[in-house]
Parts: sequence; C-alpha cells; structure tokens
Amino acid sequence: MIEKISKNSQEIRSIHEILDRHEDKLEKLQEETSVIDRISYILEDTRLTTERTTNTLQEITATLIEIKSAITSTNAQVQELSEKQSKMSEELKTTNERIDIVDEKSKFDWIEVIKKTVIPALLSGGAVYMFMNLPK
Repeated sequence: MIEKISKNSQEIRSIHEILDRHEDKLEKLQEETSVIDRISYILEDTRLTTERTTNTLQEITATLIEIKSAITSTNAQVQELSEKQSKMSEELKTTNERIDIVDEKSKFDWIEVIKKTVIPALLSGGAVYMFMNLPK
C-alpha cells in the first residue's frame, strides 16, 4: 500500500508538473493574445488613418483641379486683355499720327508765305511799275 501511495504520489506530482507547464503555456498564450490585440488595434488605427489620408488627398486633388481650371480661365482672360491692349495701342498710335499730321497742317509758316507770295508779288509789282514808267 505504501508502494501504491508512493506511486500515486509520483503520478500526482507528474500531473502537477503537467498542469504547471500548461498554466505557463496558457499565460504565454494570454500574453501573446494581448500583443495580438494591441497589434490589431494598431492595424485598425492605421487603416483608419490611411482612409482619412486617402479622403484628404482626394479632396486636395479635387481642389487642385478646380484651381487648374481657374488658372486656365484666368490665362484665357489675360490673353484676351493682352490682345485688346495691343489693338488699343495700335489704334492710339494711329490716332497720334493723325494728330501730328493735322497739327503740322494747321501750323502757319510766315516765312514760307513771304517767300512764295509776298516777295514774288512785290517783285512783279515792281516790274509792272517799272514797265509802266518806261519812257515811251
């Protein structure tokens, strides 16, 4: 009987050792489960952050497309204004040339008048007077 008790005692110790090993394994599994839970939380948080980033990038892309459209429209308007300014500049140049021509035509040059009309008239008048006063 002592022998049986001793044998049973050994079996009980063996069972306790097995139970202790299983408890250690369970503790390790619980720790690993805790790590896995933390990793899962981090992965979920990363997924949400990536999703928000993707949405933000889509909004930025849409905004950039709108800005590009506005810039294209502005460039077209600037080009149109530039063309109108060039045309207006040409018209102003033509108008200034016409003003200069009219200004030149409106000037009265007394020296030219004297050379072309007064001197010949005096000379002609003098010649006629001399011709008339010639002895006959």
